[in-house]
Amino acid sequence: MIQYAIDSVSSDDQEPDPTKFQFKIYTTEGPFISGMGQDAFDLSRSRREYLAFDGRNVDLSVEAGIGPFKLEVAYGRFDPAATAQALEACSECPPPNIVTHNDVTFYSWGEDRQGDLRNRRNPPAFDHLGRGGRIAVSNEYVYRTVETPGMKSLIDARARDGRSLADVEEFRLLGKDMSELAPYAAFFTSQTHKIDPTLDYSSIIGTLPGVQENLIAELGNSSLLLPYLAYTVGAGRDDTGPYLALALVHSDAESAEENQLRLERRISENEDLQDWLEGSEESILSVEGRVLSAKILGERPASTWKSLIFMITPLIPHE
Repeated sequence: MIQYAIDSVSSDDQEPDPTKFQFKIYTTEGPFISGMGQDAFDLSRSRREYLAFDGRNVDLSVEAGIGPFKLEVAYGRFDPAATAQALEACSECPPPNIVTHNDVTFYSWGEDRQGDLRNRRNPPAFDHLGRGGRIAVSNEYVYRTVETPGMKSLIDARARDGRSLADVEEFRLLGKDMSELAPYAAFFTSQTHKIDPTLDYSSIIGTLPGVQENLIAELGNSSLLLPYLAYTVGAGRDDTGPYLALALVHSDAESAEENQLRLERRISENEDLQDWLEGSEESILSVEGRVLSAKILGERPASTWKSLIFMITPLIPHE
């Protein structure tokens, strides 16, 4: 979900001036079905009238997969009967097909993965590509996909009849660690920051002359981490201020402990990180079993956490 840290620039002895609030985004937009996506603050595009829920009903949201065919889950407080009533009362909404799988009923609009720009952002829940998708509503969860096989997979995973990332120990360990670090949002992946001079990094860091060679040379000459299996990164804010949350899962506890020492050295000594961690105040690292976790305090790390998703940074490259 989108989360904001709002700092008033008014002095303490004055009433806050709503025209002088500074918004700092430390996280990212939520899935389409969460109501906290691109149109979160456009009330004219609220789907509450058509689905009987919006972002105010959502406590947590998750999306998985590779776009544009992601799987979306929202967790919160919902009323399936109210959703059915709202859809039935909507004169603007095309009637959905009603499909049942594994004792779960869901609504279906259109062909699998197919959109129609003439329907973009139309009610009840057509997205920016004009895809109506598949939507299942229960008291605690709402699922959305843009194709039927994905919806069936979500339903089966919830019923423990299908595969789930919760069954992968590495992701389960990372999820437990992130729950303790408590960021607003987090990104999980098994695509680690491996440095190998024989690999082509142009798709990640660009093709400008010398960029790839210089990066590999700089990181290769510094202290790389030992290999790890997967990682998660996010950002949050607590009483200490904004922070970056990071967790790496390893094949064994010894590697995690060694990487704690290496990462501490990288943060405190490596010049490659100084610009990226500018303004960081403190780094708190710990190891539990195979998992190394880090909480890096400061506005700069918190606001640039997504750079660890989209590119290889000097923070966590490994052998």
